[in-house]
Amino acid sequence: MIHPQFARQLAKDPDPAATKALADAVGDKSWLVRAAALEALAKRGDPSVLDTVQLSMSDEKDAVKYTAAAGVLRLMAIKESRLPVMKVKNKENEKKRKK
Repeated sequence: MIHPQFARQLAKDPDPAATKALADAVGDKSWLVRAAALEALAKRGDPSVLDTVQLSMSDEKDAVKYTAAAGVLRLMAIKESRLPVMKVKNKENEKKRKK
């Protein structure tokens, strides 16, 4: 079990192992740890954990459900905001290739 405050600190850690530790903490028996881990995952802004966060929307504790729902919204927005940027860059690269 990790402490909720430690989970919040992991949100700022750029190491990919922190993402794994937080994803694991989402299954902790303490709802405080689960909620803190979900909040930290959302703050990290890595859409690759979207499925993990989404599963917690069916948690037995309302606080965990609401934190998961907020995290899903944030991560989906981040994921969607990255797609148009990639399309624009691809179009720019195509224009450069044609020249």
